[in-house]
Amino acid sequence: MGQDNTVPRRINRVEGAAGEVILSGGAGVLETWGAPAPADHATTHESGGGDETKNMELDNAPGTNNTGGGFVTIDTVGEDVVAGQVLYLKADGKYWEALADAAATMPGKVLAMEAISADAAGKLLHIGYFRHDAWGFVLGNGTANLLYVDNVTPGLVTQTIPGAAGNQVQVLGYCLTEDIIYFNPCLEIVERA
Repeated sequence: MGQDNTVPRRINRVEGAAGEVILSGGAGVLETWGAPAPADHATTHESGGGDETKNMELDNAPGTNNTGGGFVTIDTVGEDVVAGQVLYLKADGKYWEALADAAATMPGKVLAMEAISADAAGKLLHIGYFRHDAWGFVLGNGTANLLYVDNVTPGLVTQTIPGAAGNQVQVLGYCLTEDIIYFNPCLEIVERA
């Protein structure tokens, strides 16, 4: 006499969040009890698989002072900072005003997007576009649009390449207009001889 494969048979029991697992029927159908049903797979997709990978679109012309977008985090600063200042990461895990006169206060890694008090957290731009009406950059050709960490004023973004011996030269990005920049700091710095 053959085996009746239509009767569910318990072959294994697994305790935990998923409940128990039971093999039933002659075809070996796996069933679970106690676990939520998995979400249904989408039946339609965007052309080109756009629902799986999206382009990041950034506004390269923010219309309001001290606004922008890109890769932004909320992080703690070690001193009072204002919007538009470039900051470096100190050993205490806080961001401080970058200054190109020494390697200890470099490289500039983020741009303050707002005024932030010492030991408080605020919006910091890692890569992206930012508008700061007080800047007043002068557009030029080629490398004339590049931006650097200043070697005199802490946190200042400048178009002037630091030129004194021992100064750290770091490209932060470039200006698009007199008050809008693309911030994308190069983490390779060159020390002036």
